[in-house]
Amino acid sequence: MGLEKGLSGDGLSFMSFDNNSEVTGLDHIEIILDAIINRYPLKMLYRAFSEEKEAIHNYPLDRIVHLEHLSKPYVPTEIDFDEYFDDIVGVSNYADRDVERIVIKVSRKSIDYIRTKPLHWTQTELKNLETDEHVFIQLKVKVNTELKMLLFSYNDAVEVLEPVWLRDDFLKIIQNMSNNYNV
Repeated sequence: MGLEKGLSGDGLSFMSFDNNSEVTGLDHIEIILDAIINRYPLKMLYRAFSEEKEAIHNYPLDRIVHLEHLSKPYVPTEIDFDEYFDDIVGVSNYADRDVERIVIKVSRKSIDYIRTKPLHWTQTELKNLETDEHVFIQLKVKVNTELKMLLFSYNDAVEVLEPVWLRDDFLKIIQNMSNNYNV
């Protein structure tokens, strides 16, 4: 069946996921895969944490409460999901956002990690800006929550330089964090 690679018998890519041994909801995978392979819709009871208005919805397994066959015809999609996820980090692809040039300054102490585990496939180093202390990286992506969380995960090893609006967003978040700790 090609489950390990997330491919159907006809080579159609239909699923990708990160594995976490602590995650709940893995018991839904078999039902979902069967529905994908045999092309039938499912009715899902889902525990939402927020209202997101994306054309395509992402449903984390740990929030699915119940699945059952839906007695409606299967509606195939023409979406190329390899292309759909090309311009983003993670899975949130907001239709109203454009791909932007993101420039970050990375400390030399963290650059090897980022080189071996790129933030996104568009990652390029801006060699003309390098200093003894910093490397500058450019990404071409849509800004989404996953990108912001990834950049924040590097703490003070990364500084967002462009676009200015994103830098300002980070500054506001950092100020709020500082207020939380009464610094």
